Amino acid sequence: MATNLDIWELYVVTDRKLSHGRSHEEVASAALEGGAKVIQLRDKELTTRELVEVGLRLKEVVHGAGGILII
Repeated sequence: MATNLDIWELYVVTDRKLSHGRSHEEVASAALEGGAKVIQLRDKELTTRELVEVGLRLKEVVHGAGGILII
């Protein structure tokens, strides 16, 4: 039986340093396709403006797949 806690089974943190050239959106899409329900955007090198722009794009990807986005 599924519970609300099941969404936390696969929690993915996006990080450009670890993504081998893939964008945050590409990493999130692959993770969501693989069963993740929670995606966290992490990028300490972006400016505030860039982080907002990436966050807005990522929001569309994650929410479009029924997931939760943490920034």
